[in-house]
Parts: sequence; structure tokens; C-alpha cells
Amino acid sequence: MGVGRKLTDEIIGQAKKKRYSTIYLLCTDAESFFASCGFKKLAKNKAPIEVKQTKQFTEICSDSAVVMKIQIPNSIF
Repeated sequence: MGVGRKLTDEIIGQAKKKRYSTIYLLCTDAESFFASCGFKKLAKNKAPIEVKQTKQFTEICSDSAVVMKIQIPNSIF
């Protein structure tokens, strides 16, 4: 149905409007989906400190969770 892709595209669009440069996520079973959206896997030890300090990173997500990121292309307004 494409709902996940639409939601992901909307989040990326909102990040562009706010001029964010990168989005990070943690996932346990959707790595291939997010890879198809342009996210790249990142070694956990390479995650920024701001990500490492989140409750998701330290408590909620299992040790098998992967860190992924996407660089947000500059928008022309």
C-alpha cells in the first residue's frame, strides 16, 4: 500500500523544510525497507553522541538494532 514509504518521505520532507542535514534511526527489523528509502547502515560506535544518549539507543532497542542515517540534500527555496 505504500504507507510506510509515504510516511518516510513526509518525515524527510519536514526535515528538509527545517534544514536538517541528517536523519538517524534505530531499527530491528526494517533495515531493508529503510535502505530502499536511501538510509545507510552505520556502525553503532560511529553514531553521534546525541543518538547514543537517547533512551532508544540505551534502553529500548535491542542489541541487534542497527543504526541508519540519511543525508538530506540541500533544498532550494
